Amino acid sequence: MLGLRVTVSLHWGFWSRAPSTSKMQPPLSIFPPTTLVGALAADLARRKTLKYGDSIVGGEFWHKNGQLFSLASLLDEAVVASAYFKDGSMGFPYQDINKYVTLHYHQTVLDEGVPRRYRPEFRMGAVPVGKVIATRGIVSICYLLDEQKCMDLLDDNWKENITFAAFNIERLGSKESIVSVESVELITPNKLQGKSVRTRLYFPLRSVEENSIEGEFYTETFWKGGWFMEGSPQFEDYVIPGRRLPIRSGTVAARVRDAEAYEFGPEEILIVP
Repeated sequence: MLGLRVTVSLHWGFWSRAPSTSKMQPPLSIFPPTTLVGALAADLARRKTLKYGDSIVGGEFWHKNGQLFSLASLLDEAVVASAYFKDGSMGFPYQDINKYVTLHYHQTVLDEGVPRRYRPEFRMGAVPVGKVIATRGIVSICYLLDEQKCMDLLDDNWKENITFAAFNIERLGSKESIVSVESVELITPNKLQGKSVRTRLYFPLRSVEENSIEGEFYTETFWKGGWFMEGSPQFEDYVIPGRRLPIRSGTVAARVRDAEAYEFGPEEILIVP
């Protein structure tokens, strides 16, 4: 296994919408793994360096067995990711009112002879959209890379390609969530043999003994996969070391259960179920 540590600076903050939301859109307090993997995959897809079997794929989507997939799905089994706010950075959640097309929120029942969703006066509406303000916040992202799977996806020069992709990360979250990359390091993480760890990186709740967690933390629900258009959504509960309000990363201790732990640096332990 290899590790990729990326440090980014937020321009104003970010917007990652919480799962299972529609007209009311509260934000996630930190970037989910899917956002981190998607940010890395974006440049690889743009430069058409990803492979599926013998085919080179690129762009926004690709087809597999009649399904429409995000290209980030190709990295799903090859890359594990987590992140935390560093250098005392903090985030403050808030909700802004946006003018949205709201047709898809209206039922098709008749109202005065015309379905309500097709009447002009109901086409637009106010939608509360949650965002996190963290101007000049510094974020450290740790990617664990399966060398063989990355080589299958990116050929023999995969290290150069994936490092280049990390330098080209432009956003974390929605299109407005712009970041600047401060540093990129390709390292060899130390696989830990003991069960007790201290980490600032978030991890799946199921990967540790729940009653062993010590320190300030809260839980957040992230998408589990969700790279394609069809099928039922799946979710995963994560332990986020630190505080929710204001959003600030901290350190927790825990005992690992049925998982592996990789040390990127002091208190940078990535736990993989």
